[in-house]
Amino acid sequence: MAKRDYYEVLGVGKNATDDELKKAFRTISKKYHPDMQHGKSDAEKAEAAEKFKEAAEAYDVLSSKDKRQKYDQFGFEGPNGFGGQDVDLGEFFRRHKSFFHGFFGGDPFASFGPGFGDPREPETPDFSAPRDGRDIRIKLPVTFEESVYGARKEFDINVDEMCEACGSSGAKDAKISVCPHCNGQGMITQRRGMMVMSQTCPYCRGSGQAVSEPCPVCGGAGHARHIKHVKLDVPAGAVTGQPIVVEGCGEKGINGGKTGVLAAFVEVAPNELFRREGRLDIASTFYVSPFVAATGGKVKAYTVYGEVDVNIPAGVKDGSVVRLRGRGVKAGGETGDMLLEIKLDVPEGLSAEQRRKIEEASAAMKDSNFKNVQETDRKFMEYVRKSKAYFAR
Repeated sequence: MAKRDYYEVLGVGKNATDDELKKAFRTISKKYHPDMQHGKSDAEKAEAAEKFKEAAEAYDVLSSKDKRQKYDQFGFEGPNGFGGQDVDLGEFFRRHKSFFHGFFGGDPFASFGPGFGDPREPETPDFSAPRDGRDIRIKLPVTFEESVYGARKEFDINVDEMCEACGSSGAKDAKISVCPHCNGQGMITQRRGMMVMSQTCPYCRGSGQAVSEPCPVCGGAGHARHIKHVKLDVPAGAVTGQPIVVEGCGEKGINGGKTGVLAAFVEVAPNELFRREGRLDIASTFYVSPFVAATGGKVKAYTVYGEVDVNIPAGVKDGSVVRLRGRGVKAGGETGDMLLEIKLDVPEGLSAEQRRKIEEASAAMKDSNFKNVQETDRKFMEYVRKSKAYFAR
């Protein structure tokens, strides 16, 4: 097919700016790129491919200052001219990667198949190279007490490791051969006109190896399940989500590769009495009677280290916090506090005698003993005064 003038292909004038060239090529790409040809006939797809290639060649030349200068001076054939050679689409996409980024879903090569435009032949995998073992991630349940004090944990895990019987080859007596379908490359390449499409070999699944007789121990998988016994220390002060890494407890490496690690992520169980506040403090709801709250006094409180005597100040309010220094988590040379969140426990099931005494005590009280009640009364009377016209309606 005779070549058309590059400016004509893109539909721009000879004085077109870089932005105008880019806009024109973008418009053509949206129309003729293979991603836009779904549902069309083979003939229509082939025609679109040719037009896309033609536009790519034109944009490749005109978007380059040097190439455009030569083309404007000599055209296709003149001395030192561009020569009118077909553009290598693979190289074109690599040079203009930023132009296509996110344009057709992020990968301009996708419609041409894996490996499109790569001038290099697929490399034969090096199966003798060291490969590190896979790391293992698990959740590690711990009690609230274990998270505070620290603990030694022991348990078993199932690990996939290389089959020693076949050396992870998957073949009986470790006898393997080169895959006859891909010649050991692990990839099968097909050429369709200007397009080169490569895909993982479906026969050897990319390994490049063929197994005529599978290993009887692992069934040809090359790996088998093993049980590992793990010992690890939960540090004092551990919190949910904290990782504890144990070296050498992951899957074994192959050909001298490193063994993976075990990453155990702490998951602290809830506790009925206590909860963590931040890294080192421990909080607990602490109920007191209204009489203790009014008069104050010494009461027993509970901490993770046992009972302690606590002085409750007279007039303590519901929801206030009493802090016990040094009764929290001890970790890393630091010690947190115990936070007692005060809740008033109103008495229930009173006998007649108890009720009579409470009523006598209440009658002995003065309005000045109830500051919050007085303050609320004052605010309401002020509200009534300001809203007098409203209340009169």
